[in-house]
Amino acid sequence: MERLRDEQTQKFLGTASIRLEVLDFSLTHDTRLPGSEPDWDNVESLGGLFLNGISFAPHQISHQIPALIDQTQFNEALNNANVSSERLKRNDVEIVELNFTAGSRVHCLRGQDRVLAAMRVAEDKNRRWVIRLYQQDLSLEAIKDLKDERSSEKEPSDAELLYWTTRFWLEHEDSLDDHQNTWLAHLARKSKSKAEGLQRLWKNHGTYKKLIERFEETPALFGGAQLGNISRWISAPDQMNINQMRRVLDFWRDICDSNKSIKSRLSTRMLEEVGGKTPGSCKKHHDDIRDMANKILRNFENNERQDILNRLEYATRDRLVPTFSIFIKNIGYLKEVVGCLRHLVSGTLQNIRKNLDEAFSKRNPCMLQVADNRCKWVEAGEINQKELAYRQLWLFALREHPSISKQIERKKAAPKYFIDESKLYQFALLAQKLGYRTPQITAIVNQPRMIVLSTGEKSSSKTPGDSSNYSDGKPLSKDQEEHKHSLFLENIHKPFNPECPGSRFFFSQRSLYLDVFGDKFRGIEDFLNAAALCDEQSLGDEAMQVDKCQEATTRKDIQELSDMKTKLEEEVQQLRKSVTSEGEDAQSMRSQFWEMANKVKEKEESLEDINKSIEAKKKEEAELFEKIDKQIEKLNRVRSRLQEDEQREQDGAGRLRTQEEKERDLESRVKSLKEEERDLESRAKSLKEEIDTLVCIQNCSSFVPIGEPDPLQNTEKCNTETILQLQNDKEELEKKMNALKEGIDAPVGSGAAVSTAF
Repeated sequence: MERLRDEQTQKFLGTASIRLEVLDFSLTHDTRLPGSEPDWDNVESLGGLFLNGISFAPHQISHQIPALIDQTQFNEALNNANVSSERLKRNDVEIVELNFTAGSRVHCLRGQDRVLAAMRVAEDKNRRWVIRLYQQDLSLEAIKDLKDERSSEKEPSDAELLYWTTRFWLEHEDSLDDHQNTWLAHLARKSKSKAEGLQRLWKNHGTYKKLIERFEETPALFGGAQLGNISRWISAPDQMNINQMRRVLDFWRDICDSNKSIKSRLSTRMLEEVGGKTPGSCKKHHDDIRDMANKILRNFENNERQDILNRLEYATRDRLVPTFSIFIKNIGYLKEVVGCLRHLVSGTLQNIRKNLDEAFSKRNPCMLQVADNRCKWVEAGEINQKELAYRQLWLFALREHPSISKQIERKKAAPKYFIDESKLYQFALLAQKLGYRTPQITAIVNQPRMIVLSTGEKSSSKTPGDSSNYSDGKPLSKDQEEHKHSLFLENIHKPFNPECPGSRFFFSQRSLYLDVFGDKFRGIEDFLNAAALCDEQSLGDEAMQVDKCQEATTRKDIQELSDMKTKLEEEVQQLRKSVTSEGEDAQSMRSQFWEMANKVKEKEESLEDINKSIEAKKKEEAELFEKIDKQIEKLNRVRSRLQEDEQREQDGAGRLRTQEEKERDLESRVKSLKEEERDLESRAKSLKEEIDTLVCIQNCSSFVPIGEPDPLQNTEKCNTETILQLQNDKEELEKKMNALKEGIDAPVGSGAAVSTAF
C-alpha cells in the first residue's frame, strides 16, 4: 500500500479546475456492470441537491476526481494558462483553471454521476470540476487504488459486487486467496454476513457455481441480485433453483442469438424494464417497450435493436420475461408453496422431494386431477409417474397454500395463515390417490373429519403480495381466490389462450410452474390426449362419499358423549373432595356420606354406560368404513368386467365391418359380369343378323362362272369363325357366372376363395 502511495505521489501532476465537456469516463466502466448505464436515479437526485445549493462542492477534497492526462496535452494547457506545473501542486493558492484544446480528453477514474448531474443543472460559467491529474503511465494497481477511493461516491450495488467478485474468482481462483479479492473485502466491510454467504455459495455448491460462471457471459443478468437472500437461496430445493436459473440463461441466450457481443452490451436497465413483461401477448407491454427501445437498447445499432425486439416478442407469446432479480424475489414465495408438502412427509425443503419419491408406489391406470373433487384414471403410457404425481401435489399447494401453509413466527406484522383442516384432508387424500404412502398422510386421512373442521381461526383469504404488478410469480390475493381453479395440469400444458378469464393470473402462475419444472415433460402430450377420452369421476368413488349428515350426526354424538364424560368426571372428583373434607363429625355425617357414595357409584355406572356407548359408536363407524371398502372392491370388479365386455364388443364390430365390405365387393363383381353378359348377347345378336343377311344374298345370287372364285366364300368363313369365338366367350362367361353364384351362396368363411377365383 505504501508503494502505491509513493507511485501516486511521484506521478501526481497537480490539481486544476477543468471544463466538464473535456472529461471522459471510459475508464470507469470496470467499476460497474459492463453494458450498464450510469445510475440515472442517483444523477437525478444529485441534480436536485445541486439546484438547492446542497453538495455542489467541486473544490472539496473528498469531491475531487482523480484522472489521467496525456503529458503533451497537459503541457499545452499549462502554456495557454501561463502557469507552471509546480503551482498546480500547491495547496495555499487558488485553484488554477485549465482550458484544453478541442479533441483533448481527461480520463477520469470515478465521479461520473456527479459530473452528469452538474452538466444538467449548472450554468455555463460553473460547468467545471476540480480534477486531480496524474501521468498517463500510472500502473494498473495504482489506478485501481484511486478508483477504490469512495469517500464521496455511491456504494457499489450487490449486483456489481457479485459480478466483480465472480470475475476475480474466475481469473484468480487457483492463484490467490479470498483475502486478496478486493471486491469481496469491500463487501465484507459493508456486510460480513453477505460476504460469508457469497463465499459459502461459491465454494460449497458446485452446480450454482457453474451457472454463475455462465451468467458472467451476460453481465446485465446480475442486475437485481440481493446478496442478503443467499441463505434463503441455498436452503431452497436445489433442482427448483437450478431450473429457474437455467431458464434465465437460456432465454437471454436466445434473445441475444448466442452472440457474445450482444450479450456483453445488454444493460441492466433493459432487464429492469422488460423483466416480468409479456410484449408478445400484451399490447400495452409491446407498445411501452417499443417506445423506450432507443433508451434501453442505446448500445445497439437500429437493425440489432429491431432483431432483439422481434426475438423478445416471439419468446413471450405465452411466458413472462425471466430475470435473475425475479428468481431471487420468488424464492420466499416458492419456499412457502413447497413447505406445504411437509404436511405429507418429514424432512427439510432440500430433501422433501426425495422423501416423497421414496414413499411413492406406481399404479396403472394413474390419476389425473381435473378439478377440486374430480379426476380421471388414465393409462400411464410412457410418462414418468413420479414426476406426474409430484407436479399435481405441487399445483395443489400452489392453489391452496394460503389455507395449508405451515404457520411461521413473524416479528413484524404480516398476513397470518391458519391451517384449514378440510383443505389439508383434501391434500392428503389427493396424495393417497396419487400413490403416496406415509404415516403423516395416513394420520390426516384417518382423523375425524367433518364438513367444516378447523383447528384455529378461519383461513385468511389474503395472500402475500397484494401490491404485486405480476412482474414475478406472486399473485394478487383476490385473483388467487377467484382464479386458482384454473391451475390444474391439463390446463397448464395446453396452448395459452390470452382471452380466457383470469388470463393475467394464469399467465404468471403458468410461467412460474414452467420455470420451476422446466419446459420438457416427456409423454405429457400423449397422456393428456388419452385423458381427453376418459370419463371424469369423483376424487373418491361414489361408494366413498359417506352421507355427510349421518357422519356429522355420529361425530356430534361422540363429541356430546365425550363432553358428558368429562363433566361427570369433574363432578365425581368434586364429590370425592367433598367426602374427604367431611370429617369433623363422622357420626352425624355418616348418612350423608353413604348418600354421596351411592351418588358416586351411580355416576360411575353412568360413566361406564357412556364409555360403552362411545365404543359402540366407534364400532359402528368402523363397520361403516368396512362396508365402504367392500363396495369399492365390488365397483372395481364391475368396472373390470365392463372394460372386458367393451373390448369384446369392439372386436365383434370389427369382424362385422370386414364381412360387410366383402359382400359389397361381391355384389359389385356380379353387377359387372351381368353387364358384360348383356354386351356379349347384344354382339351375338348383331352377328347373327349379319349372317342371315349374307345367307339370303347367297341364295338370291345367280350362278358363279366356272373357274371364278366365289366372293362370299371368304366372308362366310370369317363369319363362321367369329360365331365360334362368340360361343366360346359366352360359355366362359357362363362358367364365371356359375362360380360367382356358388361363391355368393357359400358360407362367409369361403369368401376369400371366391375372391381369389377372379
